[in-house]
Amino acid sequence: NPPINYISEVAHFDGTDYLLLGGPDSSGQPIIKEGQAHSIAVTGSPLIKTRVKKFGRSSLRLDGSSYLTASSNEDWDLGVDDFTIELYARFDSISGTKSLIRSGDIASYWDFGVDFAVNGLYYKVVSNGVEICNVRQGSNTGYSPNQFYHLAVTRDDTSFYLAREGVILANSSNSVNIPNYGTGVDIGKNLVGYVDNVRITHDAKYTTAYSTYQYPPAADSNTKLLMRFDGSNNTTSFTDLSRTVNQ
Repeated sequence: NPPINYISEVAHFDGTDYLLLGGPDSSGQPIIKEGQAHSIAVTGSPLIKTRVKKFGRSSLRLDGSSYLTASSNEDWDLGVDDFTIELYARFDSISGTKSLIRSGDIASYWDFGVDFAVNGLYYKVVSNGVEICNVRQGSNTGYSPNQFYHLAVTRDDTSFYLAREGVILANSSNSVNIPNYGTGVDIGKNLVGYVDNVRITHDAKYTTAYSTYQYPPAADSNTKLLMRFDGSNNTTSFTDLSRTVNQ
């Protein structure tokens, strides 16, 4: 038999999902190259739209009552680890509070969104109705309708950073342990507008001023969710590409 290093790819199928493995990497571990990481559930009528997009062929259109949910998974056990949650969002109007990406139920959850009335961009964690972490921009300035914004929250150890279009808007310190609520991750639950290039990674990406990317980001070994929303107009097929490394 040839040595394992001579094998370039191995496909694995468990009856539901598949993985395409390559490698090994420098540590001898297989590299996940392709495969559906999380199933995506649809609520309401979210649509792929080709007329408006930040990258690629299209983006996700949401009407305020439609949203997507990435299936419950241990990937959402953020704990005290580093992470970054990011997306491009375009709002039809600058009013109210819009949840961008969220996990949990009514009483216990984390929520990354924009409060257009007062505080601007925010990330908060609530446990049994009690707010235990709240990072906020502290101002509702700098937003206009019908314009895409790169928005991100990053955790680096006990430091949290909020970022918009390459600028750090706020940071604060909190040692909160963020659990897995077992509910999956909701995308755009009450947003009216467009979303493109949603990514959740288990590393700290934006802690200082940065240049927004010129091309859609690729998945790497730390990527837990990656959605580009490329497709034909008015279709409703949504895929998590987080297992498609370097694509």
